[in-house]
Amino acid sequence: MLIRINNAAPLRRLAQHEPQTLLPAVQQLPAPQVALYDHQGVFRFAGVVEADCLAYADLFALAAGSFTLAALEPCHCAQASRAGCSS
Repeated sequence: MLIRINNAAPLRRLAQHEPQTLLPAVQQLPAPQVALYDHQGVFRFAGVVEADCLAYADLFALAAGSFTLAALEPCHCAQASRAGCSS
């Protein structure tokens, strides 16, 4: 099964870098916008667009109705990277 990743250009750029130069390239990847939760409310996957989550559900044969998609809110914490986000 082949899964299409939307906006794969940043991933192609990652493959062209040496390991020590990956951090700046990773920081340029788009932030996840959609989350997939299973029927028990357990977080399973985050994707940039809804299609990413649906591809994950298809890959793991999650039946329709056995998962929920939810929009992720961006973290606006000033020191989120050091202290963790509490929002």
